Amino acid sequence: MSAGQDRVRAAVSSSCRVRPCSSRLLVTSELVTNALVHAGSDVDLRLRAFGDRVRLEVRDPDSDPPVPTAHLLTGEGGATAEHGRGLFLVDALAQTWNTAPSGPGKNVGLEPADE
Repeated sequence: MSAGQDRVRAAVSSSCRVRPCSSRLLVTSELVTNALVHAGSDVDLRLRAFGDRVRLEVRDPDSDPPVPTAHLLTGEGGATAEHGRGLFLVDALAQTWNTAPSGPGKNVGLEPADE
């Protein structure tokens, strides 16, 4: 694991009320991975604490908003596909999430469900 991943894991984990904080780490990984794969460039990750709430934000230079893939249970988009589940995981594990324009790109943010 890289030093950057270690820092992100420590910051995200420190925001959890219970351990091991796996859901919060998973949605963080999904947002960052989606941005890296689809924007094809560096991304900015921000973790903000507001009292008893936490907000994760990922900014990338691609202006296209993320769109969940319509998943089929058969064929190429089926249960064995390697891609296409990230936003479904984010939607299931986040209390709320959204996307907004940010300069020439976008910001995807979420408030994780309590852990």
